[in-house]
Amino acid sequence: ENLIIAGIISSVVGDSNVAVLAGRSLSNNRVHNVMVSAAVEGGNYVAALIGSIYATTYIENVFVSGVVTGNENVGGLVGSINPYSSDRTLQGSISQSLSSVVVLGNKFVGGMVGNANSYYVIRNSYWSKDTSGQVYSAKSSEENSYVGIDLSTLKCAISENTDSSTGCVSVDG
Repeated sequence: ENLIIAGIISSVVGDSNVAVLAGRSLSNNRVHNVMVSAAVEGGNYVAALIGSIYATTYIENVFVSGVVTGNENVGGLVGSINPYSSDRTLQGSISQSLSSVVVLGNKFVGGMVGNANSYYVIRNSYWSKDTSGQVYSAKSSEENSYVGIDLSTLKCAISENTDSSTGCVSVDG
């Protein structure tokens, strides 16, 4: 909780389950208020925050940036989500998070999440399509406000200056 990882030490290279915060999430975890800026390179299950999630894990208010390169199950925030439990209430979630990571991979590749099972909930979270190079992210859903948006649009959404000269428009037009 309340962690910033950036700078010289934020370059990680490995084979599988490779990420800055954790290669694997194997027990009940909560990740809250974290920022990661890193270069991550691996084979399978590769991401900036967590390579693979196998247990109930709640991720909230996380921002990731940098470059992630892998082969399979590669995502900006999380490579793969596959919790052991079939109980939908124990799956965990990702919410209020943003990925602005260049994501490079071959199979199961996503702007925020590379691969995810059907029960995991992702909402109010976004990835930068133009930065990531990815138009897809596992379980993306407009209904849950989990979509890819160009970085310029994302900047407008958080900009305090809604002057029309910035290209951003206020809520009332």
